[in-house]
Amino acid sequence: MGTLTSSDLGHQNPEINSQEELVADFEKIYKRRILMEDTVTVIYFTEVHEDL
Repeated sequence: MGTLTSSDLGHQNPEINSQEELVADFEKIYKRRILMEDTVTVIYFTEVHEDL
C-alpha cells in the first residue's frame, strides 16, 4: 500500500489525493484495518469496443 503512486490513487478514485485517504476509503469498504505495509494489487480496466 505504501508504494502506490499518485497515478495509482487517481485511477482508484479521482477524489482521493493521498495514500491516507485511500487507506480510509479501503477500511470503510473492506471493514478491516489497512496498513501501509499491506500488499495490494493494482488492476486497470479498459473499455473494449467491438467494431460492428
